[in-house]
Amino acid sequence: VELGNVEASCSVSGTAVTARGYVMDNFCIQRGTLLDNPSVQTLKNPELHSIHCLVDVSVCVNSGYAILERPTATGDYQVKYQLSTADTLLVKAEAEAERHRANKGMEVEVSGVDDGSGELKCVVLKKGFAVTSSGTPIEWNIGPEASPSPPPTPSPVTSPTPSPSPSAVTSPTPSPSPSPIMSPSPSPSASPASSPTPSPSSSPALSPSPIISPSPSPS
Repeated sequence: VELGNVEASCSVSGTAVTARGYVMDNFCIQRGTLLDNPSVQTLKNPELHSIHCLVDVSVCVNSGYAILERPTATGDYQVKYQLSTADTLLVKAEAEAERHRANKGMEVEVSGVDDGSGELKCVVLKKGFAVTSSGTPIEWNIGPEASPSPPPTPSPVTSPTPSPSPSAVTSPTPSPSPSPIMSPSPSPSASPASSPTPSPSSSPALSPSPIISPSPSPS
């Protein structure tokens, strides 16, 4: 079989096909209603199936995924293809990667080989589809040739201001030459040392006045 875009490493006899449909876990298919929304019949409104239920609930993941076929005007959705465990995990990883902007109604477009077993072989994911919490449908390309899905718009990053490019290497500014060392001005010549003013010489000791004897009284 000519596989076209199907991986060249895969060699399975069958018909190369491309299919698109809602991804549903077999647990929710078998119970008849959505696990996370029990009032909704699984095969009537698969677009209401949350990505949370699809990827976070172990009983849903472990049951494996299927791709649903769109119904006729009056019928319900039907299982078109089952996915292998490996392909279930590939679809799960894709749903997890897009849940930052989508929360329900996961669909995929795939190419592969229909060998009549009911399980699609040689699966290659091509596109994804889902619905945001506000009800807006979105789609994105998958695969090595696809552009990565746009991440949330980041806040503008301000580049750090680059240091100004140095002009021609500037020699370091020399320190100002020290002023010539000035010899200290000589202290003004000391006035000739004044001889200490001699203490006035003590006047020579005066001999006591001679004692004058009293004149004798007149007889």
